[in-house]
This record gives sequence, C-alpha cells and structure tokens, in this order.
Amino acid sequence: MNGKELTAITCVFMLTVLMPIAVGIVLRLVRGPRNAQPANDPAAQNARLDRLEQSMDAIAIEIERISEGQRFVTKILTERPASSSVEPIRASERQSLRPSITPH
Repeated sequence: MNGKELTAITCVFMLTVLMPIAVGIVLRLVRGPRNAQPANDPAAQNARLDRLEQSMDAIAIEIERISEGQRFVTKILTERPASSSVEPIRASERQSLRPSITPH
C-alpha cells in the first residue's frame, strides 16, 4: 500500500466515523443536557407526599377489610358441623324425586 492509498483511507475514516462523533459531542455541549428537570419547589413536593400518604392509608384500610372478610369466611367454614356433609343420592331416592318446572 502506498502513501496515497493510506491517506485516502485515513480521510474516508475520519469523514465517516470521527466527524459525526465530533459533531454529536459539540451539539450536546451547545444544547445542554436533554433531561434537565425543572427545580421542584418544596410546597409541591409536600403536597405530593401528602396525597401519597392519604392513598397509602386508603389502601391499608381496604386491605384490612379484605382480611377481616377472609377471617370471617374461614371462621364460618371451620365452625360448620361435620354431619351436614352432602351424601350421594341413591337410585331409589332418585325415582321418588319429581322434576320441577322452573319459570324461565
């Protein structure tokens, strides 16, 4: 490879790779950071935290209601008498049952 070819390859590399990178860096420095967040005032932050606290309290109350309902259902199911279990219907009892007419 002679000097002219090496120079051509170097110029093409600089134009296609290094120049876009350099332009991007310069533009980022000129424009500044993209994700610049505005400074929040303490009053807005306190109001937001108050709303968050009220929401958490409401969720806690609802979870407590759900757990009370679950405890109640569990208590009812455990106190159910064992003799009231459903027994299968015998063939002789099936014949004595009359079909019922439903209104729908």
